[in-house]
Amino acid sequence: MKLNYPMKSSEFLSFVPHRPPMIWIDEVVSASSERGECRVFLKPDALYREDGHVLPTSCVEWVAQTFAFVRSAYLIEAGQQGKDQKPHEALLVGIRNAKFMFEIGDPEVDNAEEVLIIVDHFREFGPIIMVQGEVRLASGRVLMQGSLRLYHGFSA
Repeated sequence: MKLNYPMKSSEFLSFVPHRPPMIWIDEVVSASSERGECRVFLKPDALYREDGHVLPTSCVEWVAQTFAFVRSAYLIEAGQQGKDQKPHEALLVGIRNAKFMFEIGDPEVDNAEEVLIIVDHFREFGPIIMVQGEVRLASGRVLMQGSLRLYHGFSA
């Protein structure tokens, strides 16, 4: 099944374990077996902010959620994802080589309208997946780069 991108994240809710208000991804921009992109339209009162400021640590959650949405989109397109294969849980297991290129209160980040999250280099070790991620502003400025180890458990 060919998907038409960008797609609202709400179209994937039956395939990911995330539920509002912890869904921070707004759109899936692209998806393949090894790479994908999602977009977040930054909201002033979202949970990824504190006192109005975007938190660097929120980038980690954006990368993890981007992987979940990208993987679901790819599996749907490949005909391998059904509602009976929904991950019943997903956990962040580890973070490696994370670099945050902004501080809390950075006006360019706090006033940005959106961020783009790119994930790639998926490597699976049973239920553990290694994901390389990057978060950037529409201007191209990179806010975070790093690798995540994620656990996913699929229900039958």
